[in-house]
Amino acid sequence: MRKKRLGTAIFLGVAILAVPAFFILLRAENEITLEPISQVIEKYTAGGSGFCSKDVEFSSEEDERFCAQEPKITEAKGVEVDLTLNKALLYEGGELVKVLPLYYQAPEDKWFQTPTGYFRLGIKKEKHLSSLFPVTMPYAIQLYEDFFIHGIPYHADGTLVNSTFTGGCLRFKDGVAKEIYDFVKTGDQMVVYKSLGGAEIKAGFQAPVDWDKAWIRQRFLAPYRQFHRFGGDRDNLALDYYQHAGMDLAPLSPDKELRAYAILEGQIAKIQLNNGQDHGLGNTVIIEHQIAGEKVYSLYAHLASI
Repeated sequence: MRKKRLGTAIFLGVAILAVPAFFILLRAENEITLEPISQVIEKYTAGGSGFCSKDVEFSSEEDERFCAQEPKITEAKGVEVDLTLNKALLYEGGELVKVLPLYYQAPEDKWFQTPTGYFRLGIKKEKHLSSLFPVTMPYAIQLYEDFFIHGIPYHADGTLVNSTFTGGCLRFKDGVAKEIYDFVKTGDQMVVYKSLGGAEIKAGFQAPVDWDKAWIRQRFLAPYRQFHRFGGDRDNLALDYYQHAGMDLAPLSPDKELRAYAILEGQIAKIQLNNGQDHGLGNTVIIEHQIAGEKVYSLYAHLASI
C-alpha cells in the first residue's frame, strides 16, 4: 500500500475513534534550567563513546544497547523508565551512568496504569504509608499525584504484598529502589515511556509513523488527574482521573522530522487548523474509513504542519 503523507509533526498524535486510540499532547517542561542536553550530547559523542559514561553500570549485557540511544530527558540529569524493556536509566552530566531493572508494573489491561510522559519528581520518604491501600512503601518517590516509585510494599505485620498487587506505581526491589532514591532529588526530571520495538500492525493497516523513528511518549489509558475531590478515597478516586484516550508518538531525535501517515485508505472528513477553536488538538486531520461495513474515523492531531 502506498503511504499517504498527511504532514510533518514534531510530535505526532493519532486518535482512532471506535478502536484503540492515538493522541499527542504538546507541552513544555522547562521549570529548571540546566546545561542544554544537546550541548552535553555533542561533547560526549565526539569521542565515539555514545551516550554512556566510561564507568556506566549495567544490570545485564543487553543494557549496552542504551549507549546508542539518545536520551529523552531534556536536562543533564534525570531518570528514564522504559516500560517496554522494564529498565530504569539514570543520567548524570548528560551521560548514562546506570541501568537498573524494573521489578513490576501494572499490566496493560488494567485501568489504573502508570502514567507516561515527562514529570517532575515530588516528595521523597524512606517509608511512605499509601493513601490508597494499608501498606507502607519503602524508598518512595512521588512520580505524579497518587503514583510513586518505590520498593516492595509491606503490610503492618511486615508481610510483603503479592507481586500482582499494584495501584499503578513503579515497583523496584528494595536495593534498586534505594539506589534511585539516593540518586534523585525533588524536582528532578523523569520520563516514563514505551518503545516501539516488536510492535506489529494488523493486516490491512499501516503504521501512522515510521516505527524506527518514534517512541511512545504517552500511551492509551495513561491516567491524567483533572479533579481533586476524592483524595484517599479509594472507591471514588477514579472519578478524579481522565484516561488518556490515545497514543502520543514522538521522534527519537528532536532533529529528525517525523511524518504522519493515514493508517488506512479513506477520505478526509475534516481539517482543523491550530486557530484557537481546535480544543487543544492543534493542527488536526480526521479521516473517514470503511471497516467491515461501518464508518470509522482516525484522528491525527498536534501536527507541526499539514
